[in-house]
Amino acid sequence: MTAGAALNAVVGQLGWAPGIAAGSLQARWAQILGPEVAEHAQYESFEHGVLRMRASSTSWATNLTWAVPTMLRRFAEELGEGVVVEVQVLGPGGPGFGRGPRRVPGRGVRDTYG
Repeated sequence: MTAGAALNAVVGQLGWAPGIAAGSLQARWAQILGPEVAEHAQYESFEHGVLRMRASSTSWATNLTWAVPTMLRRFAEELGEGVVVEVQVLGPGGPGFGRGPRRVPGRGVRDTYG
């Protein structure tokens, strides 16, 4: 048995495969996705085969959503078949309207005409 095969057996027995896949995905993010895409798509989490990424803008979120099938093929080539089974693209995060130090309580903006 080679050292690589022995290491793979230990990783499988101890259940470390998901953690190793997530670490490899984070470390090789720009290499796998490409530098331009990686600049606008931030790694969020990877659990149970579901990769969550956050786009830098709503337009990038739309483009990344359309590119999910291509990304899944690329992840299968780089990480192995069945490692990443779903990609969820999140829009850019930001403050909501109902929070913050200058929040005004009440019903908010309503139509005053008519």
